Amino acid sequence: MALSCLSFYLTFPRFSHKIIPPEKGLCLVNWLIASRARAPYSCRKQIRFNLQSSKGEFMRLTHTCLRIAITIILVASSKFALGQNPLADLPSPGNVYTNQQFGTSPSAAEFNNELWIAYKSNANNALYLTWSSDGTTFSTPFVPNSVLSAVDDGTAPAIATYSGQLWVAFSNSGLLFITSTSDGVNFAHAQQVIDTSTSVQIRANGSPTLTVYNGELWLGVVQNGSGSATAAANYESINPYSGFVPMNVCSGGATAPNGEMPQTGSAIGMSAVGGNLWFGYQTQGGYLNHNFLACVWNGSSASYVIPTNSGVPFRAGGGVSAASLGTQVYFFFKNYSNHDLIVLSPFGGFGDYSGIAINGNQQINPGATVFNGHYYVAYTQNNSGHHMYVTHD
Repeated sequence: MALSCLSFYLTFPRFSHKIIPPEKGLCLVNWLIASRARAPYSCRKQIRFNLQSSKGEFMRLTHTCLRIAITIILVASSKFALGQNPLADLPSPGNVYTNQQFGTSPSAAEFNNELWIAYKSNANNALYLTWSSDGTTFSTPFVPNSVLSAVDDGTAPAIATYSGQLWVAFSNSGLLFITSTSDGVNFAHAQQVIDTSTSVQIRANGSPTLTVYNGELWLGVVQNGSGSATAAANYESINPYSGFVPMNVCSGGATAPNGEMPQTGSAIGMSAVGGNLWFGYQTQGGYLNHNFLACVWNGSSASYVIPTNSGVPFRAGGGVSAASLGTQVYFFFKNYSNHDLIVLSPFGGFGDYSGIAINGNQQINPGATVFNGHYYVAYTQNNSGHHMYVTHD
């Protein structure tokens, strides 16, 4: 939570008797989201009226609602208590699309006011794209004209919108390639992804991830080191076709709690919010035993956290997806034990996370993004024929 919001919250009583500054509207939105599971409807209604006021006039909170507001705000400023996750009411199951069959985890992004989803087909291992203008009706899946007809190493593609283009990264035989399109129809010839420090093509031992941070396109991937060592390698680029600069922040190993490293073959969740870049991934084993590990990079230093539910770490069953809206970032992954779809989010500083199971029996790891101001999640379920499901808040 931004320090400005926390400062606003701590002085909230003095604003309850007069006009609330418009620039604090986002703080009220965060308060409303955080309190929706605990505050009485009458109190939420008062806040909602304030947010929707077209004249900039705000009603005075009743004494009871003000007391509840302060209590919830103080709790939310230090942790996101179990049960307060605003994505806990995601419809389950979502809409199913029997003409689209996932062979790997999907990746999702908003591009040209459309929701795009990329995946490798369960039928022929080809890389497919599909899009929707409303988040419900999707186009016939197609293979981009610049991508190999079959991507043979079992990893999933990644997509992101950057500099007015939709970028698609994928691995083939452990080597990374990238392509882009400005219109969703014509794709540039897929090129090798080059490490500018060595002028060598970047290799991956897992699915790639793309996100935008500080005006640059970031690439995240698990890589092998010496012996059994792995690293959550990451790179940044202004011009992806010219190569990526290695950053290697939040990479695990010696800098992580108990020296934990990312799991071979899994994907790294990455998303930027509030000037920070968040990472989330499944650990390789050892002390954490395939649990979920989060890390935040502020541009100069990294901090790790092991999310817990009542002191017990969450266990991830594979790759992680991440998406952010406003001041919040959410991580999505398959539960290691029962394959429930888990949603986690930090709220305020480090502390306990809220883990909400929204769907059961996940065959693969989910892909998530923000579209039209809502969180959308693509996934598939056991016994569903690998069909695509899509749900949103």
